[in-house]
Formats: sequence, C-alpha cells, structure tokens
Amino acid sequence: MIADKNTSPPPGFDQNSAVTSCQTLHNQSPTTSSGVYWIDPDGGSQANAFKAYCDMETDGGGWTLVWSYSFTNYNNFNDDSNASTPRPNWLVKAKADVSVSTNPPLNETDFNTMNVSLWKQLGRQVLIKSNINNWLVCHPGLGSLVDWQEGNINCTIIKNVADPSESSPAPSKFSGKTNHGPILYLSGYRLGMYVFALTFVFLLTPRTSAKDEKGTFFRMEENAFLDDENALQSEKADSILTCAQMCGREVTCKGANFLANEGTCFFLGEGRRASKVERVVKREGSFYVEKVNPPEISGPHPEQNTSPPLGSNQNSAETSCQTLHNQSPTTSSGVYWIDPDGGSQANAFKAYCDMDTYGGGWTLVWSYSFTNYSHFNDSSNAITSRPNWLVKAKVDVPVSTNPLLNETDFNALNFSLWKQLGRQILIKSNINNWLVCNPGRGSLVDWREGDMNCTIIKYVVDSSKSSLAPSKFSEKTSYGPMLYSSGYWNSTYYYFDGYKGHNWPTHDPLGRDETNQKKNVVDPHGQNASPPPGSNQHSAVTSCQTLLKQHPTMCSGVYWIDPDGGSQANAFKAYCDMDTYGVSSNAITPRPNSPVRSEVDVPVSSTPPLNETDLNAINFSLWKQLGRRVLIKGNINNWLVCHPGTGSLVDWQEGDINCTIIKYVTDLSGSSSAPSKFLAKANYGPMFYSSGRWNSTYYYFDGYTGNDWPTHDPLGRGGPNQKKNVVDPHGNIFIRAE
Repeated sequence: MIADKNTSPPPGFDQNSAVTSCQTLHNQSPTTSSGVYWIDPDGGSQANAFKAYCDMETDGGGWTLVWSYSFTNYNNFNDDSNASTPRPNWLVKAKADVSVSTNPPLNETDFNTMNVSLWKQLGRQVLIKSNINNWLVCHPGLGSLVDWQEGNINCTIIKNVADPSESSPAPSKFSGKTNHGPILYLSGYRLGMYVFALTFVFLLTPRTSAKDEKGTFFRMEENAFLDDENALQSEKADSILTCAQMCGREVTCKGANFLANEGTCFFLGEGRRASKVERVVKREGSFYVEKVNPPEISGPHPEQNTSPPLGSNQNSAETSCQTLHNQSPTTSSGVYWIDPDGGSQANAFKAYCDMDTYGGGWTLVWSYSFTNYSHFNDSSNAITSRPNWLVKAKVDVPVSTNPLLNETDFNALNFSLWKQLGRQILIKSNINNWLVCNPGRGSLVDWREGDMNCTIIKYVVDSSKSSLAPSKFSEKTSYGPMLYSSGYWNSTYYYFDGYKGHNWPTHDPLGRDETNQKKNVVDPHGQNASPPPGSNQHSAVTSCQTLLKQHPTMCSGVYWIDPDGGSQANAFKAYCDMDTYGVSSNAITPRPNSPVRSEVDVPVSSTPPLNETDLNAINFSLWKQLGRRVLIKGNINNWLVCHPGTGSLVDWQEGDINCTIIKYVTDLSGSSSAPSKFLAKANYGPMFYSSGRWNSTYYYFDGYTGNDWPTHDPLGRGGPNQKKNVVDPHGNIFIRAE
C-alpha cells in the first residue's frame, strides 16, 4: 500500500537523491542492480548532478562507467587509420583527430566519455573491459591513469577473453606520454581503457594447482598503513600484488603493509591486528592488506558478455526476430533492433518480437482495431489503421508505415519490408481464432492469390474446436485482403476491409462470413493481450476515479486520461494512486498555474506528473474536471483527505472544508487535529488552517522565495514542526470525484 511506503526515492533515483559515485551507491544498497543512476561526484548542491552507468556486478561491483569506445577501422586493426573513438578530453598531442566527448556514457555501447576532470573524484582504481581483449583491474602505484602519472601500476587479469590458455601476464606500467593516447604495457610500449571507484577489493593469488579453486583473498586499503613496530619480516616487492602474493604463501602472514615508493613489503602476524582499527593511519603511497575469508560461492561465477545483447541497439541489429531467436533462443518477447536488408545498420529500426507464441521468432508487422466494433456488420465498420498495400482508391482508413512497438500500438510496418522478414504468417486477435499460415500458391506477403496452408493454434471463440482453418488467400477483393475456404463471401474467416462506406471486416471463427466474432470485448484488435482502459490514448478514461470504478483491482501507475471525455486527441498520461484511502489521483509540485500574486517566483508547471517525485503539475483548469475531493500526501507532514464545503481548493473558493488525517507522518501520538478552512487569498499560495490564519496553519503552499515560508506543520500551529532530516522532502496533491 502506498500509505505504508517511504515516499523518499531510493539513492540515485533522481537528481535530488544523487550519490557521489556508483561505489557509494553500492555501499549504501548492495543489492542495487547495474543500470543508470544519478551521481554528484563533488557531493555539493546536486544542481550539477548527472546520470551515469553503474556496473554493480563485475569484480565486486560499484564501478562508474567513464568511457566507452569503438574503433575507426576494426577490420584493418593494425592500419594507421584505426583509432579508438571517441576519446576523453585528456592531454594528448594536437594531431589526435578522433572526436572528443564529455558526455557520460549511459550503457557499455554508448560510445562517449565523462569529462576527465571528474575521474579522480570517482576513484583511482580502474576496470578495463573489452570484448576483444582481456579484462583488467588496475591499482595505482607510482603510475596512475586517473592522475595522468607515468610509472608502475598493479594490474590483474580478471577475465581472459582472447587468451584461453591464461598464459598472458597483466601489464605493469602506465604512460600518458606516448604520441596520441595513453598506454598500459609491460616493458616496452602499447594498449586501450574503461571505469572507476572502490575503497577495497579482493585480490586472488595465483593458483598452486588446478584443484585450488579459491586461492587467498585480501581486503585492501589504499593510502593506509597499519602502525605496527613488530612486523614479522620485510621483503622487496615491485607491486602490491607481488606483496600480497608473498604474504599469501606464508601461513604466519595475516596481513601486510606495502610502501610503493620504497618497493618494500612488511609482513604482519596474527597478534598484530587486535586493535588494528585504531592503528590504521593515512599514508600517501602506502597500501594495507589483510587476509579475509573467501566469499561464499554457490556456483561458478558467470562471466559477463561485454558485447551488447543481440538486437539491444542499432549496432547489434539482427535481420529479423527469427534470426534473433535462432541465435539466442532464451530471448524474451519485447522490442529489439532489426535490419531486414542486413546492410550497414544505418536504416535499422526498433520492432516488437513475439518470442513465445508457436515457437517464437515472430516480427510484429501490423496491429489494428476497428472503426465501429459495436455495430460490427455495419458498413461504417472497418479495420484501422492499414498497411500501405495495394487496394482500391476508395479505401479511407489511415495508412501507417510506422514500426509498431507493442501488440496494441495500432500501426503497420512498411509493406515492402514484410517479405524480407519471412513468408510464414501468424494472425492473432482477441475476437477471432489465431492462425499460422504457410504460403502455397497464395501468399499474403507476396500479395498473390491462391491456396495456403493454415492451422488454428488457439481457439478464442469456438470452444468446441469444430471450426476449420481457411485454405485460400485473395488480394483481389474490394477493399482489403481475405482469408477464406471456398466461395469468397460464404466462407470468409478474416476480411481486412479498409473502407468505411461499404462491406464490413469479417472476423468469423466458423468461416461462414457471419458475425460470429467474440462479442463485448473492451478493446477489440488484431493482436492478443487486450490492454486495460487507460493503457493507451485510444482507451483513455475521464479520470483515475473512472478507471478505478471500471477495474477495482487496478494498480497505481501511469494511465491515459481525457478529462473532457471528448475525442481523446487531447488525452494525456497521468499518475493514478489506486491504493491510498480508496482514491485515484493526479500529483502536483512545483506550483500549478493557479491565480496568485505576481511576486510568486517559483517555476510554473502545466505538465502532468508521471510519478510522486516527478515534480510537475497538471494544468489547473483541468482539476475540477477530475473531481473536488483532495488528497494531500507528503513525507514531512501528515496526510489529509479534504472534502469541499463552502471552501474548495479546486474551485479556488475560500471557506470551510472537511478534512481528515489519514496518516500520521510526524505526530505519531495522533493528538493533532485536521485543518477546517481553506484560503486561496493568502500572500503567495493557498493555505489550509483552522482558526487564525498564521497561528493555525497546517499547509501553506508558499510560492515566493522572497518572503514567508511554506508551512508544513502537522500540529497546525504555523511552526517549523515538519519532519526533519528527510533526504528528498516533497509533497503531492491528488484529486478524485466525491
């Protein structure tokens, strides 16, 4: 129930809840999945916060993606014309000619890069992932990519992509002083890049045998030193990794200090760590590691494929949904990128793939509804919209060539592309039986009359399953193609009539050209999955309350509404609260365009908010069309439901109102009383109060930053008694009919 939830958004959910890095987010919420979140590296006002991609799985998670790149000539990899593109705005020679990016990448194939000046605010440990080279995790030593400092670094290969024998060593040096970009190398130069931020990691020493599956794990603190005068011994080491490996081989060694500038590793014993928390001190260039128990591993760690999933973006477009299904049989139904001609992918587009019905792999090419379903056999009834196939000029329903993205997106793919996708046809409808048809002499895709081989795969209407499937196709009928059995008009199964002046669009599961289609369907169409009212513009309802009355089990969410109940051309999306106090709703903030003094200076919004932290407001002129009962919710004040009396917020009318507290957010004793009056003529916004205006104010929606303040007092005293220390303080107003 919304009434019981914490309305503060999770960390990183929006600009107001931005975190300093993906690592911070991972620390606060370890179960957060990989994805796009808001971050604010400088930890300031959040005004300069931005979206970034967080990898929450690889090598412990918490990595902020700072660069994603491709190549200018991958097919001729060692040609001079090949370069990584785009590049960050780091310091290189003026000759570097690939494009520079400072736009944070939002996924691993969004080829962009975050401004380099921000990288060191995110951390200094680097993860480099590639689908053509091994993956690395690199800790700074004397060298550092983030600090653009040449010298030794401590890298570990965490995934062998190209070298299955796992014989290759990791690079150990970094240089930014090469000709046109930085290099990671062993002794004499060459390589590429990726991501950041971690305060500790696990390091795995080399396996001593094939059976040694786990090795030794360490926790590491960078720029830290455990103050211990009684170190077991000291050894020379060229890196923190070498130091950890040497400690790992010594049973008595329980931890180590590594001084990078001296190349010295100090082994620490068991008793040296009893009060280590107090004795770990900050020390530049030093690393402290200690042995820890290995993490619980329930099975082999799945290796992530860094290539984007097939069809997930334009560059990975497949020729059809069937091709995608063949290559990845577990792919679920949804929207994917396809490129039917299999060319450069420049003309690839998004399409809906049905991966479940009758074996899967179907590309959705047409979804339609009806112009007069309630009078099905009237000549005014036709399918709509229609593909751009060849029919008589009289056909008057709209033509579509827009790829459709779900089964009730009433559009059609350009008919010229259909034959590139295949010739087998799946026809689904919620008022007629489902068919799969294979071409014979006749073919819908080839627009050729003749026999075809159809099978009924789902009985929608004829539960006795006595009906036969059609066996013929004709494109030579009056106003659209037909599937039938013997004589055109006495055995029609599907007739896709596109003219509203004659005939009607037969959908007869018995194949008799009669009105045997399924009756009383809320949203009849040529696909499965009927959408509930409010799920698209064509099914918009007048208010959330209307929707709730029609479907009492509806969940809170975004629906289409049309307050004036007209043509639906002016319908819009709005957020409906279907849980709180039995109401449905629309939410507001900052301020609506209601009449207030000219000094009011906060932004005005007339954009419908789509969730409770989408800070916007529906045009005030529409409120009274939605109802007059008001629900006020906030995470710093009690929740109210107010019925109009002589006063009304919606009518902007001063007077008495009847309010009830439905949730105590601050005053848990439940001793406060609800406001009883509404005032529209307060200084800079409306007010809910009890007796004297300023000494009994409960809510005052002050919109002027130059005077007064927005009282949110659960005690109704006009004081600062609102809930304190809330991460994302906000409020919402919802409306429903009486």
